[in-house]
Amino acid sequence: MRIFVLKLPPSEVIRLLRSEIKVAHGAPELNITIRKEYQIEEEFDYAAYGVQDATDVDLVSATTKLTIEPRVESGYWVLETEVERELGPLSRKEEYGMTPSVLSLDEFEAELKSPGSKKISVRLVTQAAADKEDFDKWLAALEARHGGNKMAKEDDAARAANRTLALSVAAIWSIGAGIYFISDSLTEKAPKHESASAESHAEVIAASEAPPAAPAAPAAPATPSAPSAPAAAPASASSDELLTLQKDPKQWVTPTGDYWNLRHSGLKQITTENVGKLQAAWQFSTGVLRGHEGAPLVVGDVMYLHTPFPNIVYALDLKDPAHQILWKYEPKQDPSVVPVMCCDTVNRGLAYGDGKIFLAQADTTLVALDAKTGKLVWSVKNGDPSKGQTSTAAPHVFKDKVFVGIAGGEFGVRGHITAYSVKDGKQVWRGYSMGPDADTLIEPGKTTHLGQPVEKDSGISTWQGDQWQTGGGTTWGWYSYDPELNLVYYGSGNPSTWNPVQRPGDNRWSMTIWARDLDTGKAKWLYQMTPHDEWDYDGINEMILADQDIGGKKVKTLVHFDRNGFAYTLDRTNGDLLVAEKYDPAVNWATKVDMDKSSKTYGRPLVVDKFSTQHNGEDTNTQGVCPAALGSKDEQPASFDPATQLFLVPTNHVCMDYEPFRVSYTAGQPYVGATLEMFPAGKVLGDGTNHTGNFIAWDAKTGKIVWSNKEQFSAWGGAVSTDGGVTFYGTLEGYLKAVDTKTGKELYKYKTPSGIIGNVITYESGGKQYVAVLSGVGGWAGIGLAAGLSKSNEGLGAVGNYASLANYTALGGVLTVFGLPE
Repeated sequence: MRIFVLKLPPSEVIRLLRSEIKVAHGAPELNITIRKEYQIEEEFDYAAYGVQDATDVDLVSATTKLTIEPRVESGYWVLETEVERELGPLSRKEEYGMTPSVLSLDEFEAELKSPGSKKISVRLVTQAAADKEDFDKWLAALEARHGGNKMAKEDDAARAANRTLALSVAAIWSIGAGIYFISDSLTEKAPKHESASAESHAEVIAASEAPPAAPAAPAAPATPSAPSAPAAAPASASSDELLTLQKDPKQWVTPTGDYWNLRHSGLKQITTENVGKLQAAWQFSTGVLRGHEGAPLVVGDVMYLHTPFPNIVYALDLKDPAHQILWKYEPKQDPSVVPVMCCDTVNRGLAYGDGKIFLAQADTTLVALDAKTGKLVWSVKNGDPSKGQTSTAAPHVFKDKVFVGIAGGEFGVRGHITAYSVKDGKQVWRGYSMGPDADTLIEPGKTTHLGQPVEKDSGISTWQGDQWQTGGGTTWGWYSYDPELNLVYYGSGNPSTWNPVQRPGDNRWSMTIWARDLDTGKAKWLYQMTPHDEWDYDGINEMILADQDIGGKKVKTLVHFDRNGFAYTLDRTNGDLLVAEKYDPAVNWATKVDMDKSSKTYGRPLVVDKFSTQHNGEDTNTQGVCPAALGSKDEQPASFDPATQLFLVPTNHVCMDYEPFRVSYTAGQPYVGATLEMFPAGKVLGDGTNHTGNFIAWDAKTGKIVWSNKEQFSAWGGAVSTDGGVTFYGTLEGYLKAVDTKTGKELYKYKTPSGIIGNVITYESGGKQYVAVLSGVGGWAGIGLAAGLSKSNEGLGAVGNYASLANYTALGGVLTVFGLPE
């Protein structure tokens, strides 16, 4: 994908349309909708956007032919054009994935004239920054042009006006099922960072009041279709009631199965002896393509199902043999949120509590729906997509609160976790990943890091200047809760930018395991796994709260398989580090984690200079780094089997080349600063293998792999273990697999309609055990298929490594449910 961001005065656009565009015959009648808000800029700071000049240079050469078909789409006047010219690849480093190249007009003209090998389709999406009078005249003049008249003199006023207009020109970015959209950019000066104290509190909107508005267009909540005799679900669920529901293995009432992220079920109808007889019992199409992450909920006799953008929610009647749709909720979201979602348009699921179903929409709106009817109870806006803030994670209900994080680390978003009241959506507390102690809710002298008190304002002192304000550390993973300790656990993501040279210091508290008091948000303890992360090793993967027998006694442990390739075992009561070992044999960026408590580097990884992008510097391609940025494991969750004390882990076996470069921050624009290419780890190991995944059993007490199964592609589907001795997981090419938990022996596999990046669950209905999983290829590993990308370094470096995936699966969106034959 190519993105060019150009800044032009309206007169330049009019001259372009006048001289370069030939109107297609039979174009539909214009139906122009003028936006109700106008941004007036008396002066435009070109330098702030990297544009070298604003001279009167043709945007497109005189020989280039364009045809336009105007229409209104999502509040914008869209000119969809086809350029009949072969374009060559960009030579600039910024060209990959979603990162824009900000070019001068001369550079853009040169790009259009460069030789190349294939045609592309592009769009012009325009937003006026002139005042209303000038804009009206501009539109009138353009409409006259479409009517066959010469450009009217009325455009003189617009030409003379010292206003600005932003154009974005890009290859079409498909978001599935024939829908297309392209990122847009309003002209604005370089952003001024706001402190947390200056931020306005999220506004709670009751169902009877006006719905929340997305940044560019109103986003009214959907009106669910009328329900028909819903099956019984609990009318309310206090914290005690939700705990009781979790103890019933027939149900799956949280995104991860329980508060502790164990992803284990007590069901045992399906065993190692009969699992080979499994059959597909029924299927349900979600009606949406792209990546389907997460899993359904099962509460009582109702299954609650979600989709990627536009985040539809279905309630299905499990008592009905036809699994009738009881109700459907479809949010009204501005599609402008899609270009700032990374990576893919995924959503990881729903939460249940207090008789409500909770959904975190892509546009950061958290909605509470009546579980019986699907009607909106309340909604609250958790972030601002115009600044790159989005939601991809599932909400989590613990006690009387619903917890949500924020995504957007690739846009310089400062991460936070927020607790809202399940009753009415009022914000209870918010804790940031970095910033002053008042923002992070760290208590100097009380909060500990590896057993030592944390100093004052550590979330500022480890950053250069005010870089913490765009420091990343987003919180888009899974959360856990220990009711006895009343602590919530989660991980913060990579620091921003991906160029480590640009942000000296440890960059606390990115890449950190957090333990917070559920009621106050105060941080009890912290552990930063990868200080000054140089490789985008997001620390958001699940925290599994397993009680294990260590040294003859039960220990409350927290086990975390980080993207950096190390598996950590900690005492979750105090954050004491017990084990830190590599769980993929390819990991080479660090030799080990220093476990000597008397050492100054205790708890820190010992980085190998050869693979250090900081050491090698900007504009240097550091080659053969293992794992790749998507990690030895990404967000696809592991399972803990209490009987064997084994952790069942879907993993990646992928390495990368990584070249950082300098990048500037603009709110709402990508803030990455690195070029990546990924490939099978066998290329680095030299062992002749080319597989990119493994499914392993891990002993967290010793830090050893017990058994390992190779997978052709990354094992990107979340696992679930059962009392029947069987563990289930999904593969990127679309297989649901069942293995013996003790030995890893494969007992069953079934090819679903699309690749699996969802998480397997199991439940019981009508006295029978079922296994269910969503298929719909996408996510980071599947972004090439999902978004139609083909260059090896596109999709933040993932496309080339998974290019052959297209030979095995295609886009989809289907729930498949399995059961034993009658």
